[in-house]
Amino acid sequence: MKIADLFSFGRREREVLDYVDRHLELVIRTIESFDRFVKLVGQTKWEDANSEYQTIDSLETEADNLHREGNTKIAHGAFFGGIREDILNIMEKIDSIADSAKDSAKVLLEKRLDDGVASALFNSAEMTNFVRSCMNTVISLREVVRALHMNRKSVLSKVHTVENFEEEADEHKDAVRGMISSMALKTDALSLVRLREFTTLLDNVADNAEDATDVILILVAKGYS
Repeated sequence: MKIADLFSFGRREREVLDYVDRHLELVIRTIESFDRFVKLVGQTKWEDANSEYQTIDSLETEADNLHREGNTKIAHGAFFGGIREDILNIMEKIDSIADSAKDSAKVLLEKRLDDGVASALFNSAEMTNFVRSCMNTVISLREVVRALHMNRKSVLSKVHTVENFEEEADEHKDAVRGMISSMALKTDALSLVRLREFTTLLDNVADNAEDATDVILILVAKGYS
């Protein structure tokens, strides 16, 4: 059952709401590509990592285009009533997830890291856990969206799952930053700054997923569950 089945809207409303489903699926594909990218960085396969980045870039662009189409349909349609801004906001947060994944990958390709540093950091349990937690927030967001056709209790329980993964991501980010600080004598200052920027941008993946669930909670409060 699609999101639109919950709302009892007309054809145009259903068409736009389907954009949310399709948009999120594209973003999840972007995050999956990002996960492969991180693994390639850990293996210091820089050419392969650059190729995977091109996939991330292509998927992010496709997500942007779908986001723009959805916004245009909403802006030019006399429908959605009191939840127009909420739907736009959800799509914006979802799009920001893909943007953050692309930006964090781009940071690592702007200047090649020392192979020893890249291998030690990106093969570490701390980095693996950080990336996995960020991915899990996005995958769990999809479950929140799918729960909208069920009931308030299902939505709320799945929202808590997203929140828990986001908190985990914060904890793992701190652990990764501890590792980065310990590498101060092994690499240059610019690389350290870029690695910290990478962690901030990656953490935004989890933050935006949680922000999207906050908007979904607004829909629930308005009676759409």
